[in-house]
Amino acid sequence: MISELNIKTDLYKLLNKSALISVLNGGGVFKENRPNDSVYNDIVINVNSLQSKYSTGVSFGLANINIYSKALQVDNSVSPVDSLFLENTFNKLIEILEPYKNTSTDFYTYNDFNFSISNTQVFNELQKNEWFYLNIALNVQNNN
Repeated sequence: MISELNIKTDLYKLLNKSALISVLNGGGVFKENRPNDSVYNDIVINVNSLQSKYSTGVSFGLANINIYSKALQVDNSVSPVDSLFLENTFNKLIEILEPYKNTSTDFYTYNDFNFSISNTQVFNELQKNEWFYLNIALNVQNNN
């Protein structure tokens, strides 16, 4: 049975690649929390509680990959999210995941678990209005 820590660690290993790090312009990939004082574009991975079906031995749950981006500054005011940065970073992430995609389904397989992208949505970070993040929600389950 796979744990939340296993999934976070595996996603971290998968995403902490130079091809993705290079588009963050000095930022990094973090498990669970983004540094409070970060001034960089970052990626944060977290896993919500996994549930198990004891009769089948399948564990399933949700994981999040959040890509943080500072809002663009135009004429001394904060303007909307940097959509181009988020799109480019998301596309680079998909490139990294592509070798793990099952060609007949929407699932990716990495080490001991399968996952699929269930939703993407841009949010404004509540504590820091000048930051936005693209939330990539993943459905995850162990691959018995």
